[in-house]
Amino acid sequence: KILLLSFGIFWFAIICTNVLNVLQYTSTTTLLFNKDSSAFTLIIDPFISTQQSQSNTTTKAEDHNDQNAEQVILMKEEHASSVGAKAKDVPADIPISNSTSTQSTITPVAVATGTVPSIASERQNDHTSSSLPNFQRYEGVVIVTKVLTGEDAEKVGHMLCFLQHAYNDRTQYDIVVFTTMPWDEQKISNLQKVVAPTKLTVAVEGPPLEEQIAAMTPEEKEFLYKRCNVAAGKNITWFNYCTEEGSKNMSNLGYAWQAEFRSYHIWNHDAIKGYKYMMWFDSDALVGRSWDKDPMQLMVEKDLVILFATFPYGILRHPLVKEKMEKTYKKSICKIYSTKEKTLYPHFCDEKHSLKMTQIGGYHHITNLEVYRKPIHQKFLKDFVGDYRFSRLYDDQIAVTIPAIMEQDMSPPGIPRVVGELGSFADMDLRIAHHGRYGGKRGEYAPSRPDGMFKNLKDSWPGLEERCGKYF
Repeated sequence: KILLLSFGIFWFAIICTNVLNVLQYTSTTTLLFNKDSSAFTLIIDPFISTQQSQSNTTTKAEDHNDQNAEQVILMKEEHASSVGAKAKDVPADIPISNSTSTQSTITPVAVATGTVPSIASERQNDHTSSSLPNFQRYEGVVIVTKVLTGEDAEKVGHMLCFLQHAYNDRTQYDIVVFTTMPWDEQKISNLQKVVAPTKLTVAVEGPPLEEQIAAMTPEEKEFLYKRCNVAAGKNITWFNYCTEEGSKNMSNLGYAWQAEFRSYHIWNHDAIKGYKYMMWFDSDALVGRSWDKDPMQLMVEKDLVILFATFPYGILRHPLVKEKMEKTYKKSICKIYSTKEKTLYPHFCDEKHSLKMTQIGGYHHITNLEVYRKPIHQKFLKDFVGDYRFSRLYDDQIAVTIPAIMEQDMSPPGIPRVVGELGSFADMDLRIAHHGRYGGKRGEYAPSRPDGMFKNLKDSWPGLEERCGKYF
């Protein structure tokens, strides 16, 4: 009876805590955006003025990557092959660019970029009196995140304020925020104020959904509407929930699109084509301390392909991925093993081993864009997403993992190029929280919401309240 009573009290306390957190979060006065405006440059395609908003609410689908212990897809191979056959003459690239580049890419049809000069002087000396090191600023580095709509602007502002205070107020790396649906000018201007004087760009990833669907073949349209349970002739939006045959997972179309975008289209997107390194953060990845070590120094000096936060982060078993690897690389990875230093190496498939590939966590990593732009990796990634549009069969996490591991195999022996931040090789704890835990699902617990993180850290993290308090 004592054990049962203790167990009941334990769960009652957890429920009460969660309820209080929700009430506290929803009742917090929003002070993220100041009303005064500052200069910025806005270039908007004509379609923005006529495109209607599809929803006033944001989707939870952009808030997370799948965190299933295993990513086991049961879709029948013959079904995927038949759909692929129907669409085999339709390129995976979205035909919206008039670029003469040899590689077809998604281009930003709407871009807002700039800084807020009036706030620049406030931030330049933020760290001069502290004990934190002044990091070298490397060329060609961009910080990137992605959301579905402008309704996510406040969440992005919170995430970026933590990151600026921890690191980027010292390095001033450019920031690109990809969005599926256009933002209004005020939200762009307000977000620029949060990170000023850092240059921030909001880039629409591609054309409206209606244009993308119009470019599909009749067979592709029919298949998409069937997956999303939408009757022919009815309107379909980014917020329709869709599934895959044989899969228990369901996600909205906007989340399926982000997986496709991050797997293939992002690497050559016009908004980041001038950069060499991409420091990726999910919009709900929250930094919890000032960085005393610079991950970009390790990335550049050790010529890494990827520096990641978490591994392993799910398991892939889909046999079609094995076929896609063999088609491009003439071999396939069945397992990935990690050394004590948290460096990753492949174990290639043979008669004795079946596909059981663990993957790198997608909420934060730093990638060498030039590696992922290599023709051999672009060939694989195009084929990886090419069965049909808006698929959730495969995750962007495995799309980041496979080229990195293959590139490691192509590198000289004994030179680690796929490295974890927490291992002894890198020896840096950047203290990044995601899904309520530091370091991913196996780390220690952390507040899952930005306001909870702020309240938890404002007294112990020097300068946080002065830097970010007015946005909470």
